[in-house]
Amino acid sequence: MKSPLPRRLPAALLGMIAIAVAVALVLVFSIAKDVQQINRQGDAALFEQLTENIHAGKGAVSNVFANTQNFIDKGYVANPTGELIGKDLEPPSVGERNMLRFHAYYILFLIAPFLAFVQSSLLLTLAQSFCYFGLIVSVAALAFRETRSLWAALLLSALVLVNSNWLGGLLGQFYPDRLFVLAGFLVCWLSWKRGFSLVLVLMALLTAAINERAALIAGIAIIGCAMSREEVSLTRIRTWPWKIMVLGGVMLAYAYLEKTYGLDNLYYGGGYLPKSPGELVARLDNPDFQRNLGIFFANNAILMLLALPVPRLALLSLLVMMPNLIGNIGGAEKTGWLTHYHSYYFPVLAFAATAGASRLYAIWQQKFQRQTGIANGLISILIGASALLLYKVILQYDDGLPLKQAIAAAQNNFSDWRYGRPTGYAIRSEAKSMFAAGAQVQTTESGMALLHDHVRISVFPVAAEQADALFIPCDWLHQGPPGYTHPPAEFDHWLRLKGFDVSHANMLRAISYCAVHRLRPEPRRGQSPVAG
Repeated sequence: MKSPLPRRLPAALLGMIAIAVAVALVLVFSIAKDVQQINRQGDAALFEQLTENIHAGKGAVSNVFANTQNFIDKGYVANPTGELIGKDLEPPSVGERNMLRFHAYYILFLIAPFLAFVQSSLLLTLAQSFCYFGLIVSVAALAFRETRSLWAALLLSALVLVNSNWLGGLLGQFYPDRLFVLAGFLVCWLSWKRGFSLVLVLMALLTAAINERAALIAGIAIIGCAMSREEVSLTRIRTWPWKIMVLGGVMLAYAYLEKTYGLDNLYYGGGYLPKSPGELVARLDNPDFQRNLGIFFANNAILMLLALPVPRLALLSLLVMMPNLIGNIGGAEKTGWLTHYHSYYFPVLAFAATAGASRLYAIWQQKFQRQTGIANGLISILIGASALLLYKVILQYDDGLPLKQAIAAAQNNFSDWRYGRPTGYAIRSEAKSMFAAGAQVQTTESGMALLHDHVRISVFPVAAEQADALFIPCDWLHQGPPGYTHPPAEFDHWLRLKGFDVSHANMLRAISYCAVHRLRPEPRRGQSPVAG
């Protein structure tokens, strides 16, 4: 009797190769992305600072979060910066704000210890890249397990990879929500193919630690995937996987309790989802809303179609898409591929598409009685033609396709190192050298990402008189901020009235930002000026 080991060896070897390649890609891409530094914004600054403070034992508090969220809550964000000049703007009531009262990002407590080995910006980039490349490996693993076809595994993982959700999420700023891209897929797989197990429970707990929204979608997905198993009959209650469903129910209960009693989040007050059928109809009648819906469906069409052979999973993926379909936060929920708003439905859709395509492959393979060449050819023609049609449609609607951005980023990421130009790390060091440690600096989102671990951040121009210095685009000093309708000389005068030494602004040439410090008080007669 032959040992089964040799028969399993090729699959195991392929898996090891796939994982090794994915790990290498994660490392190369993460370093290339992080070395830029200047492409980071307020979200990156916020979560890097949170992680650093957790590691330092201060808890999940952030000076950046206190100031940026105050800027949003007070409605200042709706106005161009120039329109805020001269207005009485209220600063936050606290210097640091607890993020766990806003979203339950307990996952950061699991990430923070790794700061002992790597800086925060690279660590969070690695975590995000790991999840997105991990999704590709997981899609390929599930497809291969279901079809035993390397060709099918490669094709399905490629279809997920070129989706704007994957590319945009990989290129975007770190957000803990993006970790759900891998965790959500694995929760679906475990619920669909395995019985109730310790692995599933641990994976569910890890997913719930991402935040309350991850727990909500994971709870729905656990129940939906468990009820989509082949042996489950909707009309025979005895076939229902009750233990798994209870686990899903616990996840839903946690999400509800956390949202209701644990959080103080104004976003949960309403406005995103329509409050009435009439409001929904009004949204659907809006041309911009319709256009964004078209882009959304065009981008996800192939994956949605591939999910149809498993109708319950197709219905599940449509269910978790509904907040994006009928919600509205200005369009980012439908076409903002670089934002985190697509992180929750995408792994469920990718899982449903992989399961559905695997089922379709098995049906066709059986129909052609193991003539896999014919089956592969038919699937190749069908999916290839559909993909070409899909991207032709997307390019007509969406000129900012992340695929173009990904290619450009891949070409430019290492250019500074290669040609001996200053890297983002050098630029960040120079920015920090322009300010005393612990000074209160008013800046924009770009400045926050460069300075958050060196100074106390506030948002320009909220209570500018309290700041020690400004870090703003240099062209503002000559023409005023965007939306400023008065002569530029009046903005210059306003800065001087606030006590800033505009005449001696220092420029960071790499990004054309200027450090504007307060005027030093004139020494009294008979006193010598203090050096330094």
